[in-house]
Amino acid sequence: MTCLARWGKEGCAEKKSAADEEAKRSKPTRGRNPLGPMLGDIFGGLVAEHVESRSVRDTAATLDATAGPEIGDPYAAPPRPDSYLAAIKRKPKKLSTAFTTRRLNGETCDPECKTATETAARLCDKLGHHVEENMPQVSVDIRANFAPIWASGLTMVVDSIAKAASKPPARDDFEGFTWSLYQFGKTITAAPALLGELAGLLTQALRIPRHQQTKSWELRAATSMARLWPDLGKQE
Repeated sequence: MTCLARWGKEGCAEKKSAADEEAKRSKPTRGRNPLGPMLGDIFGGLVAEHVESRSVRDTAATLDATAGPEIGDPYAAPPRPDSYLAAIKRKPKKLSTAFTTRRLNGETCDPECKTATETAARLCDKLGHHVEENMPQVSVDIRANFAPIWASGLTMVVDSIAKAASKPPARDDFEGFTWSLYQFGKTITAAPALLGELAGLLTQALRIPRHQQTKSWELRAATSMARLWPDLGKQE
């Protein structure tokens, strides 16, 4: 018997406590695990869900049981390997690894974030992988469309939880940045069709790196948070 907990990731930074260090998490490829039956897509495809477990073995075994499309899914990942559990027992091949210490707009990350990324890159090099610094060229569309998709998705989640809890959202329950995004999301009154169009434009923008030799890289390392919070408490 093993302990598992549902876990989802939207590409944002996490705050981890000392107890979290023993937890093993992985973000599968988009569409690898279905999001149904209540939802088919969240945040325009930015969300991928799996589990939190106590070992990589448990995480892989669970993915063997959960991976695969459901009827009605708007999209699905390419066919999966025979077994993720069996895959972790094989010696990994040498990977072509790219890393970057800059944000998508070209700005540099905070020194701590830069150091963490470079440390991960050096570890990959030490393990025998080919490592090279490489920054993908991303269309301006991805930056223009990301904010409304992210904010409207966050607002949907907050309002859904508030409805289920019969408690209206309150400023004191959120950190400042999250509350600001929620307020921004409340101003987005576009019809679902328009939000779907924005999600389509975002997906189209993500396709651009594929035509810029992105496929030559099998692993890409980057920091999900380019600026450190000054405090782990609530932010104004």
